[in-house]
Amino acid sequence: MGASCSECKDEDEYLKNVMELIEEIQEDTSEYLEEWGLDEQFSVAQYRKNLKGLMTEVKKVMEIPKEKKTFEEW
Repeated sequence: MGASCSECKDEDEYLKNVMELIEEIQEDTSEYLEEWGLDEQFSVAQYRKNLKGLMTEVKKVMEIPKEKKTFEEW
């Protein structure tokens, strides 16, 4: 997820892409876990629960008005 941030024009686009990626992983969690070698560390149900929590946090950030956010210059 983090590597994709350099391809986005701003935070809103990045967060939208993160949400799309989470949704894709939720659709085929088993395959995702196998591809990344995580299938012995997490059950599908456990990982989906973690994804749901991540989606909740991303949505909270998306709801913060841009003018209330602070950004550090890189």
